[in-house]
Amino acid sequence: MKFKSIAFLSILFLACFLVAGAKETLLMVIDGSVFSDDGATLVPNGWNVDVTNKTQNLNQSSITGEAGDGRYSVTFIDLGGGIVAATGDEIEIVITDTDGNKHGSRTYILTDENIDTGNATIDVIVTDVRDEFPSWDVNGDGQVDISDLVLVGRHFGETIAEPISPNPDVNEDRTVDISDLVLISSHFSQHPAGQNK
Repeated sequence: MKFKSIAFLSILFLACFLVAGAKETLLMVIDGSVFSDDGATLVPNGWNVDVTNKTQNLNQSSITGEAGDGRYSVTFIDLGGGIVAATGDEIEIVITDTDGNKHGSRTYILTDENIDTGNATIDVIVTDVRDEFPSWDVNGDGQVDISDLVLVGRHFGETIAEPISPNPDVNEDRTVDISDLVLISSHFSQHPAGQNK
């Protein structure tokens, strides 16, 4: 019992030390490139990049191309002297195309080095870069049909933690369920433009 108490106190001391030792900054620049799923090709300019410091509850937006082809950049600053970033803050970056379709996201934890330099370069690789096909055309063949339902059926009941291609999680709620099948069914026999065959 004494060993458990010592271990608990050691962990508590370490946690307090880490929190007390966290660095903070009043200015933080977050930038990076957005790549398609091959990891080399930049996404088109004009895509929306939402950058959120979830820990500090702050959000900024950018558009790819504002900081160079396929690049984004946002600046968090509080002229009143408030903290905008600290070591250990969770940063979430969400990428959407010009039609508002989500293509990917990335979570990043700020380090001491990021806080010291006031900069974090965070590249994002998005999946399934198919502007021309909506999510309910799961296999991206230009037709919403039984093959799309079959792909969802193969993964029915699964949780999709990491993006896969083709993506059976049509509504992107991380669960392959009846709502994904309903979404496909509501567009059945349509081509990507939403017109019937």
